[in-house]
Amino acid sequence: MKQSIRDKLEHLANRLEELDRTLASEDGARDMNVFRELSRERAEIEPVVALYREHRQAEADCATFDCLILDLHMPGITGVELQGQLRAAGHASPIIFLTGAGDIPTSVSAMKAGAVDFLTKPVDDIALSELTRTLARYDLRALAVEPPSLEELFLHAYSDAAGRE
Repeated sequence: MKQSIRDKLEHLANRLEELDRTLASEDGARDMNVFRELSRERAEIEPVVALYREHRQAEADCATFDCLILDLHMPGITGVELQGQLRAAGHASPIIFLTGAGDIPTSVSAMKAGAVDFLTKPVDDIALSELTRTLARYDLRALAVEPPSLEELFLHAYSDAAGRE
């Protein structure tokens, strides 16, 4: 996002806080025309500020995740579309897909785009836990490499399990 747009959105967020304080004060309700104008302004900028706050939270979340578990069908965007956006933005963290209605072409496309697994619901909690634990051993963001292949993951997990026996 361009800095000029970010600055304008920050200004709107600050204005919304100012409006909330004014509308909640005794002075805000003295003149009904002013109250109506401030309420209308608040109603116009509140949805924009809410979306901006969601965007900031998503940016913060993307900066800190080590592994992402995506559903194939999410509100507003598919998991594969989000995967593409994250890869285009330079995020190399491993992605695991969960779905209740997956098909082979979609799973192949997700795997080719760098997903490390494509699981169908209901998911075996133990298998998912083992997979995420194995992925946690790879510092993909620091190495800036592609996620390990399934074969590498299973070989690594198998060698760890054999070493514990």
